[in-house]
Amino acid sequence: MEKHASVYCNTDFFELYTESKSGSVCAQDPKGVDIYLSSEDGCYNIGSALTTVLEKSRVVGKNDPDYNLFDISAITGRYKDFVEYVLQKYNYKNKHAMFKNMQHCSVKMDDGIIVISPWKHDKLEGYDGMNESFNLTIPSTSTPSVIGAAVKYSIARCTGRSADLVAKKLFPGGVPDTFEDYLQSLNLQKA
Repeated sequence: MEKHASVYCNTDFFELYTESKSGSVCAQDPKGVDIYLSSEDGCYNIGSALTTVLEKSRVVGKNDPDYNLFDISAITGRYKDFVEYVLQKYNYKNKHAMFKNMQHCSVKMDDGIIVISPWKHDKLEGYDGMNESFNLTIPSTSTPSVIGAAVKYSIARCTGRSADLVAKKLFPGGVPDTFEDYLQSLNLQKA
């Protein structure tokens, strides 16, 4: 079964959360998992968090009592709660401080494959299309460390507003040319 998640990262934190699907639409699922980690967390913790988040993803049919999670007012309410929570948790003065460096990747797992897609940060609170030339595909049987490395590498491949700043935070010595180079530097191998 197809499973979905979203990953957000700025210079302070990662947020990984469960998305569930109905038809071609995905939305954050309040019955899923929402995990915050430091932007300095290691690959193992990030990969373990993504695995946990993906496990809770589900398909929600139109007759399911939870179908309202796709309702625009429900989505708007969850978004407002998210912003308020993060502003307080990380002591941001305002939304601009919170979002100015925020990068985003979508994650899809299906048929034993995880695909991580970086997005372009084009507006303060907006992302415009996946940067498909940087989609990263790994087996779902990969170790948590390899999955976490894939997340970090994909975030570093986001484009748009402040993408370089976040990439420098995650990779102070520079982003490796390829994901394989990054795995080799960590003494890791794809599954």
